[in-house]
Amino acid sequence: MGNPAEERRIFTAFVNDCPSFAGSPVNTWAPPPEDPPDIHCSLEDGRSIGVGLTNWLDEKQIAEAKGQESMEEPFRRAPYMVPNETLNFEQVWMRVRGRLRKGDEAALKDEMTHLVLDLDKKWGTELDSQMPYWDEFTGYPTLARYLVRVEFFKRRPRRFTGGPSQLGWLTFRCRGGAYSPHWMVETLYGNIKAKIDKYSAKPPGLSAFFLLVHYDFKAYAYNFPVEGIGISYPEAVDKVSRRLGGAKGVFDEIFVYIDIEDEDVKDKQRSFRI
Repeated sequence: MGNPAEERRIFTAFVNDCPSFAGSPVNTWAPPPEDPPDIHCSLEDGRSIGVGLTNWLDEKQIAEAKGQESMEEPFRRAPYMVPNETLNFEQVWMRVRGRLRKGDEAALKDEMTHLVLDLDKKWGTELDSQMPYWDEFTGYPTLARYLVRVEFFKRRPRRFTGGPSQLGWLTFRCRGGAYSPHWMVETLYGNIKAKIDKYSAKPPGLSAFFLLVHYDFKAYAYNFPVEGIGISYPEAVDKVSRRLGGAKGVFDEIFVYIDIEDEDVKDKQRSFRI
């Protein structure tokens, strides 16, 4: 992993949840001067063990998602405080073609506000109210530079009137789409197999060497979901365990730890043995 602070946080959470994961309580633990292992533990029964750490992450997918997020954020932020004063639009999604240059924020905000209010006035009369998007930016040089199109979502009937104007309604399509939980099963298998293949011998001076694989909020936020019809974290880990068939390389045990606070997970089993 290479992040000492993150490694300490993860292992602290794991030990708090599974204090006797090695068959005896942990007396002390700390990152050693050199790795492997990532964590060195002294147990109550006198044994000295090591723990290697790795992620249950698809790093390529995270990089792509964060790149998209980084590109979109200035476009989302510039018009964020514009109140929704339209009669017809619940949200307007922007589809952009490049990164927003510094200094163009004010022009983007002004042109976007003017365009949307103008389209709102013409909606249902000069413009077809069934039209899902707009891609004509003549007279709007900043929008023409950056936008491919804007997509419209009609305002739903209001139950109440006189409430505060909605903010953040000029935004982007949420990331998502079709997926299979088995993609993250493959990710888990691949990350464990890479660690097994990495070590040809157990680090010296240890009674046992363990691998701890952790799934955290970064994976939850940016990777495809693990959960689906008939599958969640236990089933995913079980599939990988059966695929490995007991082949653990130099590791005496392999653990998977789900380190997130989602309501559907936090009160359920969070640690698994492969």
